Order: sequence, then structure tokens, then C-alpha cells
Amino acid sequence: MKNLIKFITGGALVALMLPTLALANENGSNAVKVRADLQTRIEKQFNRIEKGDKHDVKKDEKKFDRATTTAANITKQAVRIQGAVDVLASFDARLQTNIASSSNAAALTLKYNDYKTAATGAKTKAGTAISGAAQVNATNSTTTNAALLATAKVDLKESKGFFHDAQKLFMQILHSLWN
Repeated sequence: MKNLIKFITGGALVALMLPTLALANENGSNAVKVRADLQTRIEKQFNRIEKGDKHDVKKDEKKFDRATTTAANITKQAVRIQGAVDVLASFDARLQTNIASSSNAAALTLKYNDYKTAATGAKTKAGTAISGAAQVNATNSTTTNAALLATAKVDLKESKGFFHDAQKLFMQILHSLWN
């Protein structure tokens, strides 16, 4: 791995030197300045290479930061889904009243039961995603956090699917009542 990094760094140094050397040949008066710039660039590259060990530590810190950001996003999306399901549920009494007075009450009742199942599934899976994302913390290993996030993402995706189904069924019921 270190040889690969050295090879890539060498390529980067060559890429940095070619334009600089071309300028140096064109402008003889700026040759000293060009050499100083080139030396500064090369020094920066060597410093980056020599700080490789510190890079690994920062890499783990960045992974945890990304994990907590991802966990926060999962929580945010799941809370939105729960709120949207609550909004749909706030119309349940009126919906049931309209279904009962409808001419095709039996068919709409079946759709309503499917809607309630999907809405409950969406809310439950969103809650599971929230609790899974809440378990991500600094004391866990990166693999544990990654596994927790993967599970939370799956739960969130399932919650979105349930919510989509619930929303679709809700609108179908309303459309049937309007016609």
C-alpha cells in the first residue's frame, strides 16, 4: 500500500513539476521564483506523506463524524415519516364516517384496513430506524457503527415503502369517496 502511495505521489510530483519547468524555460528571470514555488510544493507533498500515520487517526475520526451525521439524517427522515403518518391518522375518524356512509363500504373498508396496516408499519419501522440510529456512538467500533447504520437504513427504507403504500391507499380511498 505504501509503495502505491509513493508511486502516486511520484506521479503527482511529476505533474506538478512539468508546468513549472516549462515556465522556467520560457521566463529566465522568474527561474528563481519558479524553483522556490516548486520546492514549496514538493515540501508540502513530502509533509503529507510523512504525516500518513496521523492521517489514519483522522480517517477514523472522519468515519465517526460521517456516521453521526448519517445517524442524524436517518433520525430526521424517520421523524418526518412518523409526523406524516400522524397527520394521515388525524383524519381517521372522518374517513371512517365517510366510508360507513358510502355505497361501496365493504370494498373501502378493506382498503382502509390495508391503509391502517401500512401506516402502522411505516410508523413502527421509522421508530426502529430512530432507535437503531441512536445507538451509534464514539465508544463503538467503526464496524459496529457501520452495522447499526446499515440496519437503520434498511428500516428507514422499509418505513418509506410502508408510508408510500399508506399514502397511496389513503388517496385511493379519498378518490373513491369523491366519485
